[in-house]
Amino acid sequence: MNALQLNADGGIEIHVAAEKPVRVSDENWLPSNRKDEEIHSAMRVYVPDMEKLRTWQAPKAVLVR
Repeated sequence: MNALQLNADGGIEIHVAAEKPVRVSDENWLPSNRKDEEIHSAMRVYVPDMEKLRTWQAPKAVLVR
């Protein structure tokens, strides 16, 4: 398995979809084709610098149809 691919901003985009989107690497695609369950996400953040945590904002999830 290769490492996740960074986007142009240096961030990581994870695509959750039944079929792999065009121009998305295998490493950044999470296959999902369950129609009987909703998808919920969770993010764990480890920040050794509490001062930086005061101004940090979590990225927004975007629904793409």
